[in-house]
Amino acid sequence: VVDTVGTDGTDTLRNIERLRFSDTVVPGAPVIGTAVAGNGQATVNFTASAIGIPTGFSVKVLDSLGAQVGVLRTAPADATSLVVTGLTNGSTYTFQVSATNTEGTSAFSASSNAVTPTVPPALAGAPTIGSATAANASVTLTWTAPASDGGTAITGYTVRAFNGAALTLTQTVTGNVATIVVTGLTNGTAYTFDVAAVNAAGTSAFSARSAAVTPRTEFVAPTVTARTPVSGARVVSQTANLTATFSEPVTGVNATTFVLRLGTTVVPAAVTYNAATRVATLNPNAALTADGTYTATLSGITDVAGNTMTVSSWTFITGPAPTITATNPAAGDTGVRTNRDVVVRFSEAITGVSGTTARITRVSDGSVVAATITLTNANRRVTLNPTATLLANTRYRVTITGGTGDVRDLAGNPLATRTWVFTTR
Repeated sequence: VVDTVGTDGTDTLRNIERLRFSDTVVPGAPVIGTAVAGNGQATVNFTASAIGIPTGFSVKVLDSLGAQVGVLRTAPADATSLVVTGLTNGSTYTFQVSATNTEGTSAFSASSNAVTPTVPPALAGAPTIGSATAANASVTLTWTAPASDGGTAITGYTVRAFNGAALTLTQTVTGNVATIVVTGLTNGTAYTFDVAAVNAAGTSAFSARSAAVTPRTEFVAPTVTARTPVSGARVVSQTANLTATFSEPVTGVNATTFVLRLGTTVVPAAVTYNAATRVATLNPNAALTADGTYTATLSGITDVAGNTMTVSSWTFITGPAPTITATNPAAGDTGVRTNRDVVVRFSEAITGVSGTTARITRVSDGSVVAATITLTNANRRVTLNPTATLLANTRYRVTITGGTGDVRDLAGNPLATRTWVFTTR
């Protein structure tokens, strides 16, 4: 090359047979990169050769047997990849790339790695929340796996803890498990929980919330150690208060949690609690009904750690107890006819009268006098009619045996056993 000095833009070339510029050379074959499968498609990566300047690229699609599938797919000059669409999910493909410019087309590259397009996995369904069990600064949560895993394996779960509406903690667990111990919680704070499943597609919708539980340091629930009246008591005073003594200090004792009922009817009452003695007292606003069967119930009562007492109920029957108001013959009577009946009158209707609970015996030897016994509740009377004439000038004892299974009123209040002696003439 000779520079002609002083002459702008003019060069003289000598001894040059031929000039070849990079844009007038057929491009070299591109370098194939990685092919990545998608849903009915694949992304083919490649790098242009250093030889020549391509004006475009062509991508050949090959099936598993190496046969070309469809037409060549084109890519612009500045491309380094091409998304090849229209592929069949489940079929295997490889790819080759060539470069083209005005001078011609390169050879195809080597084949790419084989790829198989597939339908991408879907999110799993939401799990079903199970139980939440509180412990010290932690809660054990259980759940049931979703009915659908979205077409790919569940690889873990995400658990969230809430205090009211506020999200306080998120914890993950690896594997298709059904329980987790959620740690880092604050004792004395109530929490609810939900859980979501994780698979290759991502995180599912969250489950419904669990029931609220409160972590704490102590888990022994309070119990009732004493009651008045006791369970099953009879002849309870109609004006008596009820009391319940607890095994430890408790909270929440009120007219809603300590309730007295006659049948299904709540008895209006004032309820108080003495923290020093751990005694709750229920004072009815009015006298209780005579011969009524009452049920007292304690529910929703907790200790200071938050442990809820098991519901406790007991029943009792109010008095009065039946009494004997008159006897004929009376105690100590003499000169009683040998052919007369023994008549006993009661304060109220009774039951449980039999030859065992109402009888006449001879005082001298204890022999039982056979008798026909008749109960007439219309006039509250029992008649003992000896089947044979009594002996003259003989002492006889009448015994009426009371008890919860013997002579008692219709509510079940027992008669106090009564005996007396008379003498025939």
